[in-house]
Amino acid sequence: MALKEFRSKRTQFWQYMNLSVDKALRLLGLRTTDTLVPGLLDNSTTISKQKNKTVEYAGTTYNVYSLRGFQPFATGTLDPGSGLYVGTEFFGSVVVEEGPMIIISDRSLTVSSDTASGFGYEHTPIANGASLIEQAGTDVTDFPLFMALSQDNTGAPVEENVISVTTISSFDFETEIYLDFDFIVEQGVEVSLELL
Repeated sequence: MALKEFRSKRTQFWQYMNLSVDKALRLLGLRTTDTLVPGLLDNSTTISKQKNKTVEYAGTTYNVYSLRGFQPFATGTLDPGSGLYVGTEFFGSVVVEEGPMIIISDRSLTVSSDTASGFGYEHTPIANGASLIEQAGTDVTDFPLFMALSQDNTGAPVEENVISVTTISSFDFETEIYLDFDFIVEQGVEVSLELL
């Protein structure tokens, strides 16, 4: 009985310590939680300014932002003209008041089940034809012909950057998409996310 009580008290102590450390890190701005907000047509996405982080280049100071997005079930539809499956997932539009939005690092992934082959889940970067996606309904992964993160920017002086992931495959597919990248804009410029 004493060992069981000790384990319970030890667990309670570690839970208390973890909550205290978490609270301290959040107060210092070293730990945050992003809430992904879905649009009517766009996938769940959020942007956040990274506190106390800037980039200097050619005499200009830039603020650093992060964009995160999630699509739990990306699929394609058959294009009768080409016989290929095509899918585009939209993650909103990053609106920059003035100047460019420049992506400086990208940690985006696609995750697909390969459990039928005995390999579990495949986590691969969104990297053209090198990403693994699941053949629809099979739990077997294969390579698409094309898969890329796109930043379609329009307008001046206000720049709208429509963020999307396009996949083209010779087979019907399904996959999860996790967007996670950092971008910079000139310091002092207003930045917002519009979801459709």
